[in-house]
Amino acid sequence: MKVVGQGLNRVDAYGKVTGEAKYSADLEPRDILHGKVIHSTIANGLVKSFDLTEALKVPGVVKILTCFDAPDCQFPTAGHPWSVEAKHQDICDRRVLNQRVRLYGDDIAAVVAENEVAAAQAARLVKVEYEEYEPIVTVKAAMAPGATPLHPDIRKDNVIVHSHMTMGPKDFTFEDGLKQAKEKNVDVLICDTAGRLQNKVNLMNELEKMNRIIKREVPDAPHETLLVIDATTGQNGVSQAIEFSKITDITGIVLTKMDGTAKGGIVLSIKDQLNIPVKFIGLGEQVDDLQEFDLEQYIYGLCKGLVEEA
Repeated sequence: MKVVGQGLNRVDAYGKVTGEAKYSADLEPRDILHGKVIHSTIANGLVKSFDLTEALKVPGVVKILTCFDAPDCQFPTAGHPWSVEAKHQDICDRRVLNQRVRLYGDDIAAVVAENEVAAAQAARLVKVEYEEYEPIVTVKAAMAPGATPLHPDIRKDNVIVHSHMTMGPKDFTFEDGLKQAKEKNVDVLICDTAGRLQNKVNLMNELEKMNRIIKREVPDAPHETLLVIDATTGQNGVSQAIEFSKITDITGIVLTKMDGTAKGGIVLSIKDQLNIPVKFIGLGEQVDDLQEFDLEQYIYGLCKGLVEEA
């Protein structure tokens, strides 16, 4: 049964247009409690203590939890890419409630009450004592000698990761690479172009020129033209593939950042609209994280649990 590209009737459409549909905000289970998060009023510093005396007097307040009550369980900043492999995981520098304040509005405490009004009123009455540091708002300030460490439990400075990149001579072009490959009779030559958007006319013209030069030097080349697409762009990646295919004959797609997104449906869209196969997927930042794409395994993972086995 073909599903991609076909229109489907929404089972919830009638309920939404008539007002019968229920949203999460419409549901109020019996005996539900309400919460209100208390945010820091400084941009950089340390929470020293809380005065909860007046806040606890508010009728309906059940409990006030502070950063000193929160479990010492750290996790990465919300929204950052996540990987199940430890070597690719983002730095774990957050707690549910934080004593070390790194930004204005950081979560430092929470009020639990019988109703929303009581929770909000108590939150305003919580008094906080801080040890305030100079705010760090630029990379230069963070790297300056004596700058306050943002992650003192990890490093004594603000350099979390050191990255090194080695590049060839600045005047070495892909044409030089073609020439040397022919002279040395190499089996495979990979020309990695700079990233470009499909609406940048000059860069797209440059790509077309590269194809002409390659064909001139090696008549039956290029033997493979792979378009690298960031999987997190979702369906916008289809538009990129369409525009690039107008400039050069794309023989395959490489989808990167597949370890940090749920937008894998782009695989089906590209195959359905352009009939261009996805040949490789990137699951991390290392060389061995570039893996050959297995369509059957992908479909199985996508449909697992949705279709009953016969």
